[in-house]
Amino acid sequence: MTSANQINEVLSRLRGAPAATFEAYTRSLRQGGVLPATKRGRGAKPMTAEDAGMILLAVMRGANTKAAENAAELGALIAAEDSLDSFGNESIFSAKLQTLDWEDGITLKQAIGRVIGTFADAQEHELFATTSTLRLEVDRYFPAAALTFTPHPDKTSAYLEAWKAALPDAKQVWPWASLAGVLHNPIRLSFKHPSRHAIRTSFEAGETEENRSAHDAWHALIRQRTAFDLHGTEAITASTIGGLASLFRKTKGTGD
Repeated sequence: MTSANQINEVLSRLRGAPAATFEAYTRSLRQGGVLPATKRGRGAKPMTAEDAGMILLAVMRGANTKAAENAAELGALIAAEDSLDSFGNESIFSAKLQTLDWEDGITLKQAIGRVIGTFADAQEHELFATTSTLRLEVDRYFPAAALTFTPHPDKTSAYLEAWKAALPDAKQVWPWASLAGVLHNPIRLSFKHPSRHAIRTSFEAGETEENRSAHDAWHALIRQRTAFDLHGTEAITASTIGGLASLFRKTKGTGD
C-alpha cells in the first residue's frame, strides 16, 4: 500500500527539496478535491499511480498554493494532433496512440498513471525501445504538455506507414527507423486543452453549434493566457517515473 508520505519522500529525493515541501502540495491537493480525503496513518486510503501523477503535475507546474488548480488543469489535458510534429494529420496522430495501445481521448492524468503503472509492472521495455528518450514536459503558464518516447520496434510499422500514406510525396519528412524497427527520432505526443479535442470531435460529428462553442472556448483561452509575456516549461525523465513506480511494485508471490 502506497501512502502520500512515501510519494513525498521519493519526490524529495529526486528533486532535492525537503519532504515538507511536497507535503504542502499533497495537503493543497486534498483540500482542492484533486486527491481523495482520507484518514491519517492506519486506515488511510492507499494512493494510486494516477494520484502520484497528479502530485507530480502540481509540483511541475508551480506554487503549492495553486496546486489543485494546476494539477486539475494539466490532468484534464487530452492527447491531440499537433501541426508542429505531425502536420496536424489525424492518421499520424492515431498511429502515435497505437504505438502505446492508448485510445483516442486519453487524458494526461490517465497517461501518466499508465506509464507509472507500466514501470511498476516492469513492462517498460515491452512498451518502449529505450527509456532514455522518455520525457514529460509541461508548460507552466499555458494548458499544454507533451510526452516524448521511443516506442518498441514491434509497434513502429503502423506509425511509419501512416506517414507514408498521409504524405506520399514528402519522403524528406518521413521518420525513419533501423532495420530492427527502432525509430531514429522519438515520437512527441502532445496534450492540449479539452476544447481542442472538442473542436475535432464536433467537426467529425457534424455538430455545428458544439464546434463553434469549442472554437470560442479555445480562442478565449489563448487570449487569456497570452495577455502577459510569461513563458517556461518543466520536464522530468524516466528517473522520476521509475522512482514513483517503485512505490507501486507488487511483491512477488504476495499479490500486494
